[in-house]
Amino acid sequence: MSADPRTPPAGHNSKERQAIIVKCVQEIVALESKRDQISEQIRDIKQTRIKGELNMKIGDFNAALRLYRLEGDDREAFMETLRETFLALGLGEQLDFLATHDVAAKPLDLKAVYATGKKAGLAGKDLESNPHDDDTEAHENWAAGWRKGQDEMATQQFNSDAVAAS
Repeated sequence: MSADPRTPPAGHNSKERQAIIVKCVQEIVALESKRDQISEQIRDIKQTRIKGELNMKIGDFNAALRLYRLEGDDREAFMETLRETFLALGLGEQLDFLATHDVAAKPLDLKAVYATGKKAGLAGKDLESNPHDDDTEAHENWAAGWRKGQDEMATQQFNSDAVAAS
């Protein structure tokens, strides 16, 4: 009769290692739950307060938030870039490269964005492959989907490893 592959060799700190593994899994799952809750709270604030109460575009608010987060020289460099850009483009003139007057902006389907992120997470793609601009609702939704995909991929791997070991 062969030895059980799940049984570590004699002298191995198996009970201690098992306790550490269980504790790590519990802590990670709890933290991921908190992260998801925080992401949902941020989305709620942006939808109800920024978009709803203030009637402000979330992208505009995110630009202001980005500026707020910059410090000292970085903030001044960003402001200088804005000044230079507005001077080069001519403040108040039609910005042809945007062509927003000809094309009605099609709102993003955030559920589809989430699903695309989840698919990327399940496929093992890197979080940095998020195609949406930082500090946008689409970026956040894609990342939330990616995290869910990563969680499901890890669960599937854990389950298949457990089945293979039994």
